[in-house]
Parts: sequence; C-alpha cells; structure tokens
Amino acid sequence: MTTSRDEAASIMHLPPGLNVRLKGDAAGRRVVFIHGVGSHLESWDGVIGRLGPGVHSLSYDLRGHGESEKPPGPYSMEDFVADLKALVDRLGWARFDLVGFSLGGLVAQAFTLRFAAQVRSLTIVSSVAGRTPEEREKVRQRAQKLRESGAAAHLGEAVDRWFSDAFAAAHPEVIEARKARSMMNDPESYAAAYSVLAESDFVDRLKEIACPALVMTGENDVGSTPRMAQTMCDLMPDARLRILPGLKHSVLLEAPDLVGALIEQFLSEVPEDPRMEQSRYERGLKMRRAVLGDDYVDRSIGQADAFNRDFQRIVTEYCWGETWADETLSPRERSILNLGMIAALGRMHEFELHTAGALRNGISHDELRAILTQIAVYCGIPAGVDCFRVARKVLNAEKDQPEKTPG
Repeated sequence: MTTSRDEAASIMHLPPGLNVRLKGDAAGRRVVFIHGVGSHLESWDGVIGRLGPGVHSLSYDLRGHGESEKPPGPYSMEDFVADLKALVDRLGWARFDLVGFSLGGLVAQAFTLRFAAQVRSLTIVSSVAGRTPEEREKVRQRAQKLRESGAAAHLGEAVDRWFSDAFAAAHPEVIEARKARSMMNDPESYAAAYSVLAESDFVDRLKEIACPALVMTGENDVGSTPRMAQTMCDLMPDARLRILPGLKHSVLLEAPDLVGALIEQFLSEVPEDPRMEQSRYERGLKMRRAVLGDDYVDRSIGQADAFNRDFQRIVTEYCWGETWADETLSPRERSILNLGMIAALGRMHEFELHTAGALRNGISHDELRAILTQIAVYCGIPAGVDCFRVARKVLNAEKDQPEKTPG
C-alpha cells in the first residue's frame, strides 16, 4: 500500500484510486486539505508547513489529477464527494477539520452538506457561491475552451487571473512551474473536472452548514470574488470572513504563510469537540431559536412559571440541545421528518410552527408542496387538507412580513 515513507510524511495510493499524503503526528488534530482544479496535493505544502506540530494533515490528488487514477469523464460533484467519503472512511477518520481551495472548496461545501457529522470546521479558500449569470457563463466558456483547445490555450489568460503582477514579475520560476504542472494534466480529466467547477453552486443550501467556518479570498480575485466570499459568510450561521489584500486567485502559492496563519488561528478557536464549548441548554436554545424563531422562543420561555419551567428546560436541553444539535442529520432533514410525524399525529398547531421552521431551514415552496402531497398519500386526504390549509397560512404570513431595509 505504501509507496514511499519518511519520518515526516507517508504517501499512499488508497481506494478509490487516490494518491494520498499523511503528514504530522498521527495523534494530532486531523485536518483534510482539498486542492483546486488542474492542481495537485503539493499545492498545500507551504500552508501545511506553516501549521503547528499538533496537526495531522491529509492531502490528496483529486480523481483525474496528479498521481490519482484518471477514470474517463464526465465527472460529477457526487463523484468527488464519494471519493473523499471513501478515503476518510478507509483511514478511520470519523471527524476532522476540512479545508478546500477553489474546486476543492466546492467539494468541501458539498461534503459538509452531505456528511455534517464528520466535519468539525470548514475552511473555504478562493471558492465560489452565488455566481451571477454572467460570471457563470465566463466559467463555462473557459471550460469549453479547455475541452476544445487544451491547457495551453487556457493557461495564457489564466496566469493573469491567478497571480498579482508584482508576484509574477518577482517569481517567474513559480509561474513557469505552475504552468508546466498544468500541462502535465490528463486533458480529458482536466476538462471533466473543470466542468464540475463551472456547474456547481451551493448558495441555496449554505444556511444548512452549522459548523464553524472560515471563508477567505483574494481582494482582486475575479473568479472567486470578495462578494461571493461575503455571501458565503452571510449565509453560514457561524462563519467569519478574511479578504486577502492585493492577492488574486493562487493564494496558496503566492501567500502560503498568510493563509496558513489564518487557518492556524481559526483552528485554535474551534475546540476539537465543539459540543464541549456550550452547555446542553445553551446549545439547545441557539438551535431552538434558529428553527422556531426568536419571537416564539422568547414567548415560550417568558410565559414559563413554576408549574412548567422544568418542562421548558427539558424541551430546550434534550429536544433541541441533544437531538436537534446532533449533526448526523442536518436541520433541513430533521424538519422534513418532523413535518411527516407531526402531520401523522394530527398536531396542527405544532405543524404550523414547524412549517415555518422548515422554511427557515431551507425547504423551498416546491419541496414543501411535495412533502404535503406525500403526507396526504400516507396519512390520508383529510390530513392532507389540514396540512395544506396550515401551510398556506404560513406562506401567506411569510408574504406579509415587511421587507428588511439596510441599516
């Protein structure tokens, strides 16, 4: 299994055909690093070298890249997520910090949405969310150019997007090495991966990512813009933003010490077990507010008296602080389950409350309609009638909410 090994690092080829490098103390904090499209695991060397000795890092070549296997395309985001899941399961990494750059940042978002319980914290470097139609079309055009004309035609303009003018002038050898490495990519695999970069965007689901998150990008990155980074930070409930002055896209090569220092600081703020930083009650209260809304929670707690105060505490601690806070299922998935169970029980007051909560957790109106239809099929038409009536009331109340004004 091991092809080379020294005291600092081990390089392995593991199922599902990925070239993998583990570095650092095996008893240290586990951190996974995912590189960008057309790159390779070594792109993280400068960043990983900046982290302290307490980190056990895992970096790997994405499918179609570096020394990993190159199955024929097309590729999908599901392929990249499945590869990472198979890899960490193979290594027995049940929980870790996840760091992704560019396409790797998209893979990291998708993995966190699918396997939230395994991700202690998420760092997104120079990645994308909420592209405008014009921005998406530019990336599609680059993907098409790469498919039709190959990497050489693509790289000429790419270098201008990747590096600041000052760095390019001072370090021509880095530029040439980056271009040469890109030219070594398998053309079909490179194009297949670039198409995934062009078509993937999780802006509509980022609110589901509850773990601590760090988002960073270069001030002058025209593909992974500061606006996109701000959007990601605004949507994820526990995110912080860092804009890197004067930098463009290739921050891992141009400023590895800066990127590494920011990641190191962020990890120092995230305990290895995030549940240890809050009491069960505090955790539950935060989750209860996020799903049911501040007004309802404040009213329920404010109206509690000696007769039901202990009951309110039990609900907050065990229903919300223990069950809802368990990251095995996302809040969105739990909302779907709750709607079905509460409908079957006929508790329409609670159904109204949790319909509003489901909308807060990212359920779309179309998804809500499909859920209600399934409820009608399995719980009976009268139950469906009640649920549609209550849901319409919630949707109407949502429409009547005054729009928020800036400031």
